[in-house]
Amino acid sequence: MLDLIASEILRLDSYSAGYSGLIFSEVSLRVGSGDLLLVSGGNGAGKSTFLRGVLGLTPVENGEIYFLGRDISSFSVGDRVSLGMAYLHQNTGIFETLSIRDNIRLGWALGRRERSGLVGFLEEVGRRFPWTKGRWGERAGHLSGGERRIIGVARALASGARLLLLDEPLAGVASSNRHNVINWVKDNISVLKASAIWVEHRAPELEKVSTNRLVLRTVVEGELNGDVATREQPPDL
Repeated sequence: MLDLIASEILRLDSYSAGYSGLIFSEVSLRVGSGDLLLVSGGNGAGKSTFLRGVLGLTPVENGEIYFLGRDISSFSVGDRVSLGMAYLHQNTGIFETLSIRDNIRLGWALGRRERSGLVGFLEEVGRRFPWTKGRWGERAGHLSGGERRIIGVARALASGARLLLLDEPLAGVASSNRHNVINWVKDNISVLKASAIWVEHRAPELEKVSTNRLVLRTVVEGELNGDVATREQPPDL
């Protein structure tokens, strides 16, 4: 177990989850304020399941989940979001029929933030991603795959969440924008004293800036130890 001096945002104790049977078990870790935990591993290793379990979308078979000091193991997805979690789905993250602006507004409203701050946030989006300027009213469904991911990240950040659960936000994002996305998330969690759990299949530039890394392999148990956690396959499987 890695003990963090920073204020604890998330703690998993012997966390086990899966659908029909366990995908992984006995994972224990802590994520502190300002941390970016990179979760990596091959296809089918359980990366998305890991995030979905933290949010409550996947059954947790065993163990406890603590968020901001509270045991939320039995909490609904809605309750976890209300407490300050935001989730970017692997395959989507936007409402295609809504405009770019309204997608971001929705995230802002979900976080119950002061409306006066929304204009400044939209201006920041425009500074970091100039291609959005003049396109605020465009339907999000007209965007390219990479542009959709960026607006999905913007919607998650707009909520002001204390814990960002990001499932492959860089998928399809142009190389010229990848560092912009990474730096934006890092800046956000630093300012809000939040944290992020970031799943990415392959992102060497992210490995350089993450504070810790959890490597999921095809089995059964893992514990964060230093900066790398692995799960090895049992000999009988």
